[in-house]
Amino acid sequence: MKNAFNTVQQAALTVAGAVLLHSTASLAPAQCCGRVSQNQPRIVGGSTAARGAYPWMTALIERGQTPQAGQFCGGALIAPQWVLTAGHCVEGTTAARLDVIVGSYNLTETNGGGQRIQVTQIISHPSFGEVNGILSNDVALLKLATPVTNVAAIRLVDSPARIAAGMPCRGMGFGTTSEDGPTSNILLQVDLSFIGLTEANQVYGGLSDAHVAAGVAGGGRDTCQGDSGGPLIVSDGSGGWMHAGVVSFGDGCARPGVPGVYASTLKYAAWINQQTGVQPPPVVTDDFGNTVAAAAAGTLGTAISGKLEAAGDIDVFKFTVTGPGTLNAASTGTTALNGQWLNSAGAALTAQTGAPNFTLGTAVTTAGSYYLAVKGAAATTTGAYGVTASFAATPPAGTPEIDLAGLNSTAIPDGDTAPTAAKGTDFGTAKAGASVSRTFTIKNTGAATLNVGTVQLSGAGAAQFAVSVQPASTVAAGRTATFTLTWSPKAAGTHVADVSFVTNDADENPTNFRITGAATADAAADDHGNTIALATIVALPGTRAGVIEKSGDVDFFKFTVAATATVTIKTTGSIDTYGTLYNATGGYLTEADDSTDLNFSIHRKLAPGVYYIAVDGYDSKVTGAYTLQIVK
Repeated sequence: MKNAFNTVQQAALTVAGAVLLHSTASLAPAQCCGRVSQNQPRIVGGSTAARGAYPWMTALIERGQTPQAGQFCGGALIAPQWVLTAGHCVEGTTAARLDVIVGSYNLTETNGGGQRIQVTQIISHPSFGEVNGILSNDVALLKLATPVTNVAAIRLVDSPARIAAGMPCRGMGFGTTSEDGPTSNILLQVDLSFIGLTEANQVYGGLSDAHVAAGVAGGGRDTCQGDSGGPLIVSDGSGGWMHAGVVSFGDGCARPGVPGVYASTLKYAAWINQQTGVQPPPVVTDDFGNTVAAAAAGTLGTAISGKLEAAGDIDVFKFTVTGPGTLNAASTGTTALNGQWLNSAGAALTAQTGAPNFTLGTAVTTAGSYYLAVKGAAATTTGAYGVTASFAATPPAGTPEIDLAGLNSTAIPDGDTAPTAAKGTDFGTAKAGASVSRTFTIKNTGAATLNVGTVQLSGAGAAQFAVSVQPASTVAAGRTATFTLTWSPKAAGTHVADVSFVTNDADENPTNFRITGAATADAAADDHGNTIALATIVALPGTRAGVIEKSGDVDFFKFTVAATATVTIKTTGSIDTYGTLYNATGGYLTEADDSTDLNFSIHRKLAPGVYYIAVDGYDSKVTGAYTLQIVK
């Protein structure tokens, strides 16, 4: 923690057997401004905030000191005459020893770049304290000598859906930029995601709904020492921000698998209103539960009508099956959605897919309950939708059963009408006159021979595609066969066709799915998608050739880590490439330029999950071919 005072005693605290590495400052009564009784998070792995982006951001300053020398905690203006901060920031001090700077940005400037105001009253939560090494009720209110009339206060968060696990959030402060490292005079910000309390309690133990946790799976980004009391914020869905948490404590800073812990603003809204008159957030009703524990029961084969009432809302539905088989789900409507199958522990069985509608399936090997999570494609998405789940039981022994897969063994449900790049059913973008081929795999998971008819094409764009390799006419039990489709666009435009072939599978005859491709008449074609949504899937380990076709071209690739592993991502070739690694939500992890040659190399330990690597030229002049390799 950054501390402006002359006497700071360092102490180590233990939480659930783990030493908390943030410094603990204990101040004598004659000194100013509080005792830090837990390890304090700081900004690590973040970036410089834009001046004026957070006018309600507040720095706590020892009275009589300069901003640079006297800043020791953060806060946020939640009403014209009230600042919300952490209880441990002001423990043992008085209002007469404390100023705040509202709109603080650069501590080396006069008044830190904002308005310096005296504090006249401190109201700490009456139950603030430490229980079994965990800070609880770590909130306090500071009344200002004069109201702030030229700055709009930040609103308090208004719905549990906005702070659900996996939702994005942002922290900020002037604290250290590495564990026990130097502080920053400029306001820094860092993007994080909420972590479920069940997961967070595996690290800490003793957390409750009075806490929220946030971080990134692989570490590297966090709040840290000196950021205490500052706000954890979420989008309000309209371009603004809402206060969701108060920086409280953490085990070290930015460690892999170790989130930071924050006092939950939603939990203390009523107390804040009682003390200050600030109105509590309105209660937003939710039509369906947004966690596995609160999931709504669904009926297989029956359509469900739902609604995302607020930004960040997630609807979760529970379905029960009596044995092994395949769970499928599809959404309808104009609301852009993502869908995902989860097991009873809330762990993902499928990757998120959708936007605007999703079609997804997952094989299950045992009877039990499974959960379908429906969320907006963007953090601000709201609106109505429809969703239907179905189940195809594994057939008894002695009958054939077809499974169809596309790129990287991605399953293609029978009747799939939503082509995607991940499945290989979306052939991407190519110039008219080019040729793109995709190979599809038929697997017989039954116990008798599968008969396969001739693959046929139909639909408006059928003439733009061809079956270049037909599958074998019979597939023995447990064996596979492949067929290849080739797209040779003759004219610009979006081409759509339906693929169909007959089998002796009792419930998937004929088997059919839809394919598409977008042809251009100019040089706008791209060999790989240039956004995360259009990323090309690469196996791990795997190799993929690419081309930087023109100035500014960026190729995105998607890969999945099944178990924690140290992964090397690199390029080979004769052009100067640059690589950037992102997590499943598009959050920045790291980047690399070449070290000794033209090719970059990233070597990083990654937790299980989905990741993206962006490849582009070192500068706008770079074009040409390269090869991407991902190994472990």
